[in-house]
Amino acid sequence: MMFYDILSKYYDTIFPFSNVKKEFLMEEFRNGERILDVACGSGTYSLELDEEGKKVTAIDLDEKMVELLRNKKTSSSRVHEMVMDMTKIKELNQEFDGIFCIGNSLVHLPDKKIIGDFINDCYDVLSENGKMIIQVINYDKILKENMSGLPDIVRDEGGLEFIRDYIMKSNGNIEFKGTIKFHSGEKYVNSVELVPIVKDELEECFKRFKNVTFYGGFDKKTWRLETLPTVIVAEK
Repeated sequence: MMFYDILSKYYDTIFPFSNVKKEFLMEEFRNGERILDVACGSGTYSLELDEEGKKVTAIDLDEKMVELLRNKKTSSSRVHEMVMDMTKIKELNQEFDGIFCIGNSLVHLPDKKIIGDFINDCYDVLSENGKMIIQVINYDKILKENMSGLPDIVRDEGGLEFIRDYIMKSNGNIEFKGTIKFHSGEKYVNSVELVPIVKDELEECFKRFKNVTFYGGFDKKTWRLETLPTVIVAEK
């Protein structure tokens, strides 16, 4: 079985629901109804926002992730899910009151120009005073400390570990090697190239927005070089 087959099977075990994330999203989107979840994964937060009365569109490039979301829906779920490239959101021909892209998904785009273009596209499809939320790893910290990876995720209930290694590349990008290792010794490995965009570059990407706030986590702690997450809230 391939890496992504295993990842999809254990996705919600490796990345469980966080009430702190849900509360953060609900607070920031409290004045909005139409929400776009970009790179939605298994759709955990799309479904949570749906239950709170939001009208959610959820997109992901991975068909297995969209299928996971589809299988988690109940008869009352109104989430509209689809397989879609995040750089094509204008093709939805819709306006949204809120957009969120979490789980370090942004840096999977091919380069910094495309990252900037995506953020501009989000600005264009947001309603007036609409908000965009981005969560990535703090690459200022990663690059300054030349970190070799992120802390392992250990899930005893699933009998597995998710090992996250970083390999710095000569082109300035980072090769992210993910290993799913079961306590039985069975393991699956995959590598993907990430674009490590830092705070100054992100601020430039968000220059069209009127209010931009950087946090060091979904608990709204102050962003510092030492904080591992970077969470951005930008208001149009």
